[in-house]
Amino acid sequence: MESLSAQVTKQQASLEDRIAHALASENGANQFGLSTEGDRIYIVFSSDLGFAAGRADLTPTLAHQLERLATVLADSGGKMTIVGHTDDSPGARGRTETNLALSATRAMAVGRNLQAHGVAESRMSTMGRGAKEPVGDNRTAAGRALNRRVEIVLDRT
Repeated sequence: MESLSAQVTKQQASLEDRIAHALASENGANQFGLSTEGDRIYIVFSSDLGFAAGRADLTPTLAHQLERLATVLADSGGKMTIVGHTDDSPGARGRTETNLALSATRAMAVGRNLQAHGVAESRMSTMGRGAKEPVGDNRTAAGRALNRRVEIVLDRT
């Protein structure tokens, strides 16, 4: 008989596989990041893929990816947090607050899209972090591009 721990591990791997399959692009290009840490799954979309500069409207590409992701998340259970991030470049008005507001608005746009495709609003929370949690070097174009992202953090418990 399989232990409960082994069953949970198998279910978690299955969820990750279903997410990866749902997000796999037709042309084979990897347009998202997928990783795990403890009981959490992290799904990361580049803001450059999903939003025009300084805007919070979803591009058709990201909207399509989220629609596909929603088919998996709607039945997965667990809470999720959608977190928007920006680089440290001044926004259109030259204020740091603009980046914080933009990151929050982008996270909300992702949440609304998921909700429209069957993910329960009660399972989601959104937040904007602005440039507070960089993953790349803001002194380089490549680093700034890494920092412009939206993360979906899915709790597997």
